[in-house]
Amino acid sequence: MGVDDTQPLISHLIELRKRLLNSIIAILVIFLALVYFANDIYQLVSAPLISKMPVGATMIATDVASPFFTPIKLTFMVSVILSVPIEAERFPCLPRASGGDPSCPFSGATM
Repeated sequence: MGVDDTQPLISHLIELRKRLLNSIIAILVIFLALVYFANDIYQLVSAPLISKMPVGATMIATDVASPFFTPIKLTFMVSVILSVPIEAERFPCLPRASGGDPSCPFSGATM
């Protein structure tokens, strides 16, 4: 790779901005699709804890907004986790089952 093959800093920053915006949009779309099911997701995650609690015991909210924000925060974290395959597709040098790009050092392709 020679000096002529390198990109200026501005083009790298533009590419970074584009990838970050695409990542944020992907997370936001998944979050908006899951926000309707926020309480269901929370019930699914909290069910093992509730089953281990003593009879008659309940979980309490320590803040006024906790009953609302806890399922929303959990839904956001689930949307970030579900967007990982979408985000991994955007990086060309990640390992893939197909062998990947041989020019990338971490692609898993044989030289």
